[in-house]
Amino acid sequence: MQYAFYYDQSRCMGCETCLVACKDWNGVKPGPAKWRRITITEDGTFPALTVFNLIMSCNHCEEPVCVEVCPTEAIFKREDGIVIVNRSVCENNLECV
Repeated sequence: MQYAFYYDQSRCMGCETCLVACKDWNGVKPGPAKWRRITITEDGTFPALTVFNLIMSCNHCEEPVCVEVCPTEAIFKREDGIVIVNRSVCENNLECV
């Protein structure tokens, strides 16, 4: 079974609370490193303006490139398909992003 992240895009308002919750849940210290990204796209002109928020996070890929490029081997893939970052080994050089 392959795990994934699900969110209801119609309810996303770009507040980035999911970024804070993800760091809190995974014990990641506050700082510039973001394992989730929110891309905000605006289209049209007032008053017919459309805003589209897209959340990008770890896709737990079949063959994750981030595992291959991590110089400290802090990223690894478990047998159940989940990609894990060992925060005690990670040096935040961001080559994986």
